[in-house]
Amino acid sequence: MNVTVVGSGNGGLAVAAEWSQQGNRVSVYSAPEHAHHNIDGINAQGGIRCQGRFDELMPIAYAGSDIEAAMDGADVVFVVGPAFATEPHAAAMAPHLHPGTVVIICPTSHVPRPTSHVGSLAFKKAAGPSRLGRLEACLRAQRR
Repeated sequence: MNVTVVGSGNGGLAVAAEWSQQGNRVSVYSAPEHAHHNIDGINAQGGIRCQGRFDELMPIAYAGSDIEAAMDGADVVFVVGPAFATEPHAAAMAPHLHPGTVVIICPTSHVPRPTSHVGSLAFKKAAGPSRLGRLEACLRAQRR
């Protein structure tokens, strides 16, 4: 499976390493203004070095700030980052979302914000409802 992780902080790298460890092709995207040393480190060593329960280098197919390259062929996309980044990430991803792509939003926040509790709604608003028919169905099911 092709997995894209949008966000290269601690949470994003943990998600990327876990999905890579399970044998999936993983890409990691970081917004250009936040492409810090984690992206350089991934590219320098060819993956994410894990320590603890297992000590391995988890291969990463792509790590960088080109959203089109990161989203290429994605079956599943994890949006992992601060709640305030949910909408900008959605807007950047929108042109690259395809029918059948599963999007999982994992917003975090140190301070409660409206989007920290309704990340899927904020994502849908920013990405455009026409691209997210499946999300709408999931939201309706959750309300029942």
